[in-house]
Amino acid sequence: MRENERILIKIVKNGILRIDKKGQVWKCKRSHKEFCGDFENCKPVLKGYKDEHGYIRLDMWFAKLRKTIRSQAHRIVWIFHNGDIPEGLQINHKNGKKNDNRLRNLELVTPAENTIHALTVLNRKCGNRTRGKDRRGVHSKLSEEDVKQILRLLAEGLSAKEVAEQFPVTSARINQLRRVG
Repeated sequence: MRENERILIKIVKNGILRIDKKGQVWKCKRSHKEFCGDFENCKPVLKGYKDEHGYIRLDMWFAKLRKTIRSQAHRIVWIFHNGDIPEGLQINHKNGKKNDNRLRNLELVTPAENTIHALTVLNRKCGNRTRGKDRRGVHSKLSEEDVKQILRLLAEGLSAKEVAEQFPVTSARINQLRRVG
């Protein structure tokens, strides 16, 4: 668990913040004089907003400590209800809505499972800008079958460059799929 997440979970358990059934995080209406320990007389200010990737990000400013604690809301919701996120796993939003942090919409997955979910279930684009005359638009789309075929070709010993020539993506994208696959 990251240090900022550890602090925010402690804040939730101390009653300074609460997490509702919709996965929203709220600051409780309590006097800052009621806070104890590390947070005594801190007057915390909670700010939630969508980051550049569409996730809800929480910033909690502690004036007395002159410190901002920052984390993604879906990670705090998961950790609060289920405990730490194991190394190498991520939180996936099952319905693809990055601001829907209800516990039943969150699941632990590997990076590869997260990529495959984005490609197959959510029909998101996975690709990169292609170069030169073969360019087919800003993003190229790979189907689940394309991804499986790419991973098979890599397993057979073909280089990323050789595989990329068969699909409308760059060798960098092929290497990315190799790492998560």
